[in-house]
Amino acid sequence: MTSFAEGAAALAAGRSINYDGALSSVDFKPDGSLLARDFELYEIRRGRDVSVQRITSAS
Repeated sequence: MTSFAEGAAALAAGRSINYDGALSSVDFKPDGSLLARDFELYEIRRGRDVSVQRITSAS
């Protein structure tokens, strides 16, 4: 699928779809909520990416 309309039509027809987000795959629970909601915040320090905070679904 290359558009929201194609995905919506497939779901309306009872087909399942596999959505891949911009950075990784995205999996959903049966109720439509995200299976995992992991985020990581980075800052640039002295020209390097440094992890400042990580938030996971388990948090």
